[in-house]
Amino acid sequence: MSDAARLLAALRLGGRELRGTLRRSMRGFAVFVACLALGVAAIAGVGALGRAFQATMAAQGDAILGGDLAFSLNHTALAPAQIDFLAARGRVSEIATLRAMARTPDGERTALVETKAVDPAYPLIGRLTLADGTDARSLLAAAPSGAPAPALAEEALLVRLDVAVGDEILLGTTRLRIAGVIGDEPDRLASGIGFGPRLMISRDTL
Repeated sequence: MSDAARLLAALRLGGRELRGTLRRSMRGFAVFVACLALGVAAIAGVGALGRAFQATMAAQGDAILGGDLAFSLNHTALAPAQIDFLAARGRVSEIATLRAMARTPDGERTALVETKAVDPAYPLIGRLTLADGTDARSLLAAAPSGAPAPALAEEALLVRLDVAVGDEILLGTTRLRIAGVIGDEPDRLASGIGFGPRLMISRDTL
């Protein structure tokens, strides 16, 4: 093989190697650019989400919380002196929450419920409404002596127990009548993650 042929072969091999190296480099560079773009998009998305959360809390924080301030105690109630202290500085609503088992009168169907007992002042901010948008507070008024106490329930509870509005259920030994289906519960987000559907009763029933 002449020197010219050997030089030409070497140039061809060198060219192929150079093209392969460039292709591999471009693929690596493209992956780098894609990762960089993804990182920038993620940072921008987190920032936008944070700003949206702050704006929502600034505009609707009191409604989400159910008031300007919220205090909670475990397994005990506020003393009368503490209630008087708070009442002297603004409107106060007392709420009790607990998990319990609701069941049908025949005992065939049961469901874990997030029970919430509210007073007549609830909610301080926002509206407690039924699924059709009507105000629901009056439905929790005390029932006549001997009659089942009224309760409001989420639709999921009616499905699990296979009951309808107007039917009776039991919460422990307490007889309850489903008076309506909860549509909007103003401070629901502040209650955290629940393990069952909401069942709302009055504090007098509790």
